[in-house]
Amino acid sequence: MNDRTPLISVIVPVYKVEEYLEKCLDSILVQTYKNLEIIIVDDGSPDNCGKICDAYAEKDARIKVIHKENGGLSDARNAGLDVATGKYVGFVDSDDTIVPTMYEELLKKMLETESDLISCAFTRVYSTNDVSEPDTEIQSLSFDSEGALRAMLHRNPFGAHSWCKLYRMDLIDSLRFDTAIRNSEDIPFVAEYILRCKKVTFFERHLYNYLQRRGSILNSNFTDRHMTIYDAHKKVIDIAKSANLSDKTLASAQAATIMSCIRMAYELVPQKDAARKFIPTIKKNLRRHISRSSLAQLHRSRQVQAVLLSISFLLFKAFFKLSKAKITK
Repeated sequence: MNDRTPLISVIVPVYKVEEYLEKCLDSILVQTYKNLEIIIVDDGSPDNCGKICDAYAEKDARIKVIHKENGGLSDARNAGLDVATGKYVGFVDSDDTIVPTMYEELLKKMLETESDLISCAFTRVYSTNDVSEPDTEIQSLSFDSEGALRAMLHRNPFGAHSWCKLYRMDLIDSLRFDTAIRNSEDIPFVAEYILRCKKVTFFERHLYNYLQRRGSILNSNFTDRHMTIYDAHKKVIDIAKSANLSDKTLASAQAATIMSCIRMAYELVPQKDAARKFIPTIKKNLRRHISRSSLAQLHRSRQVQAVLLSISFLLFKAFFKLSKAKITK
């Protein structure tokens, strides 16, 4: 392959997904862009995932398998980054699938726009049935690094998911995922990478299928692991301060941190025992970041929720139930 078809390393962390793994890997193997290095990291999965990984490696020379002790998603991704040799890097979670043209389109758009990071749209999948790609016209939007960071923090038009993006390996360099953060670990990684970019581009092509499944951390009982979503957002605030970014960007980082507290509180509304344990800490963290400038970055209803939560979880719950009732009527 020549410089017009550079090697792309695709890192797939694997843990307890034997029901979904083959479909995921098949979607990568049929990519129209063929010059791929597919790095599958078996993160000590106790099921048959390890055997499935090895079987796929036997039938396609592009696949490399790493078997390691369980260390979590961030550690698995880091293990993949440590051995990746591609000029570009992408991530695919092992219960998701990708559209056949994903990497061809990502690379083409990255080169056309001379961007250092390209991010596409994704489709939420609520079952294992095939999902047809939405017929969406391509709408490309580009940002400088600070503008891209604000766009990511506000999830408009793209968020911090690591897997719907294509990165330059030379800009990743020694950057790694923080293994102490067990929820929303993508956020500080993507934020720090963005600040290494001159240009970031988003285009409205739904190229990634994001499976919503029971048993994932997003659909489970609230634990200490969920609380690290605050740590992820707080780390972005620290990154913004260290980089001497504008007050506007810092306010956006604080607003995103406030939203993380609100989302955690939402999850805890039906979980009384967990709420008693975690809400005091969430309220304490929330109060650290409430200011006129940070609240100004939020929608009016979110401002109300933030203020109510900082005062009383009971008031927050009452507002939540009232708002939900209005929506369902």
